[in-house]
Amino acid sequence: MSAVARLTNLLTGNNDELVLGDFNLHHPMWGDPETITDNIADDLINDMEERRFGL
Repeated sequence: MSAVARLTNLLTGNNDELVLGDFNLHHPMWGDPETITDNIADDLINDMEERRFGL
């Protein structure tokens, strides 16, 4: 299980939660639009959006 998957399993959404870190993931959402996307970055974005976290 990836670190991102473990992290998102810990998030409950029941309280105010703040996630900070340098995940060393690449995605056009936070960089150059021509960046090659890491699949785990997509997983992180999807998990955060499902929990209504802001990115």
